[in-house]
Amino acid sequence: MTMRMRLLLAVPLMMSMLAAMPARSHEGHDHGAPEPVASDPNLVVRSASSDTFEVVMKYRSVRGMKAAAVTIYVSDFATNTPIDQARVSLRMASSGPVTASAIVTAPGVYEATMPFDKPGRYTLILAIAGSSAAEFAFQDLPMGEALTASTVGSPTASRSLPWWWVAVVLTALIVTVAIIIRRRAIRPVSRTAIMLVMIGAGGLLVSQRAPAKEAVPPAAAGGTAAVGLTQLHYVPKESQFFLGIRTIVVQLESLRARINGVGHVVPESGALAKVAAPRDGKLEPVGRLRVGDRVRQGQVIANLLVIDQLPIRAPIAGLVAEVHFAGGQWVRAGDPLLVILDERQVRVELPLFGENLNLALRTRDATVTSTALPGMEFEARVLGLAPTLPEPTGETRGEPHAGSSIPPVMLTVVNRSGLLRPGMLVETSLELPTAEDLIAVPESAVIYQESGAAVFVHTAAEVFEQRPVRVVGRYGNRVGLAGDIRSGDRVVVERAQALVSAPPVTIAASADSVRSKR
Repeated sequence: MTMRMRLLLAVPLMMSMLAAMPARSHEGHDHGAPEPVASDPNLVVRSASSDTFEVVMKYRSVRGMKAAAVTIYVSDFATNTPIDQARVSLRMASSGPVTASAIVTAPGVYEATMPFDKPGRYTLILAIAGSSAAEFAFQDLPMGEALTASTVGSPTASRSLPWWWVAVVLTALIVTVAIIIRRRAIRPVSRTAIMLVMIGAGGLLVSQRAPAKEAVPPAAAGGTAAVGLTQLHYVPKESQFFLGIRTIVVQLESLRARINGVGHVVPESGALAKVAAPRDGKLEPVGRLRVGDRVRQGQVIANLLVIDQLPIRAPIAGLVAEVHFAGGQWVRAGDPLLVILDERQVRVELPLFGENLNLALRTRDATVTSTALPGMEFEARVLGLAPTLPEPTGETRGEPHAGSSIPPVMLTVVNRSGLLRPGMLVETSLELPTAEDLIAVPESAVIYQESGAAVFVHTAAEVFEQRPVRVVGRYGNRVGLAGDIRSGDRVVVERAQALVSAPPVTIAASADSVRSKR
C-alpha cells in the first residue's frame, strides 16, 4: 500500500475518532443545581440563596433590546414563604450608578427594568433590604443577545460537527473509494482498506447522531429524573407560590416514642355528687336552679318541710348537671334531687392491651386532645390501672365489653376552663420514658406510594428531590423518620402531594451557582 493510500485512509479514521470524543463542559461558570428552562430559549433563569433568603431571577434576552424586564421571586430560605415586605433593587457591577428599584406585584414577586448600554454579558448585584439584608452577585448574564437551546445549556440539544468537517470527510471517502476502484485492487490489503474506510464512516455517522452526554438526564416536573433511589422534581418558583408549598429545616432531636389511643372522659373520684332527699316531705326550692348553674359547697339548694324546715345543702362546689325536682313536690327519703359535677377534675379511661399496656404503666406523662376542641392540648398524668371495670353505658348494656378482661388505664387531666366533660371521646398520647435521636416531621410531609413512604426535600430554588423514608415512630402530631434524610434538609411539609403531579418543565443540565455576599 502506497503512502498516499495510507494518508487517504487515515483521514476518515481521524475524523471519526475526533467526533467520538466527549465534548467538554462550557468553562468560565460554576455548575450548580439544574435549573428549569421554559419552552422559550431566550428565557434566562438564575437562582441564589443565603441563610435568610432564596431568590430566583428571570428575564428574556432578545437581540437588540436596550433594557431587561426582570422578575424576581423572593422567599424565606427555611420555610419557602413568599416575602413581600422587603426592598429589592438591582445594579450593574460595571456601570457605575445604574440601578433599578423593584416593585411588588404579588406576594414574593418583584419586577424591575434594568437598562444597559449595549448587548453583551453583565454582572448584576441584587440587594434585599428590610428586617434582614443580603446581596447576591449574578455573573455572566446575557443581555441583548438572542439565545439558543445550546447557549442556555439544554440537555436535549444534540452535539454535531460543523458542516465543513462533514464535507472534508465525505470528499476524502469519495477520493479513496475512487482510487481503489480505478486500480481494481482485489488484494487482501485493499479489502482491509475498504473495511477501515467503512468503519471510519460508520463511526462518524454514529457520533453525529449521538447526543452529548449530560450530568443530569432530561425530565419533567410531573415526571422525574432518577438519581439512584431518589427522584428529582422541577417546579418553577411561581408555581411554588401558587401551590402554597412550605418547608421546614429538620434537625436531629432527642424524641420519646408515644402510645396513642382513644379513651373517654369520666368524673374524677369525689368530683361528682348526687343529692337525695333525706326524709319524706314537701320540697320548697331556694331560688331557681337549672342545668349549668354553678353552686358553692354548703349552699342551700332547697328546704324540706317535715315538721320544721330542713335545709338541703350542696355537698361540693361545681356545676349543676341534673335537676330532678320541682317546687312544692312531695318526695320520699332517697329520691334523687340534684347531680353536681366539679368539672375542674376529670379522668380519662384508656383501654390498652398487650405490650402497649405494659409500656403505658411504666410512663407518667401524657397529653389529651379532642376533635371537638381543635388546636387544644391538655396535660395529663398516668395513674395506673382502674381498680374496677367501667360500667357499661346505655348503648353497650347487655353487650360484651371490648376490654372486659382488663381494666382501663386511668389518666388524670388538667381540665383547663372545664372544656372536657364526662362522656366525651378523646385522643390520648402517652410519652415513653426512653428517648432516641431521630428526625421528626409533621405527618403532612410524608407521602405514601406503591414503592413506600417518601418525603420531598427542597435541594435547590426550583428543584425538589423525592427521597424514600421509613416511619419509625409517632410523637404527638409528628412522625419520626429513618432513611435518606439528614439534618439540615429542607423538607416540604405543606402541599407535598401536589409535587407529584406538577406540570412538566424542561431541565437545563447546568446553571450558574450564585452565592450571597454577607
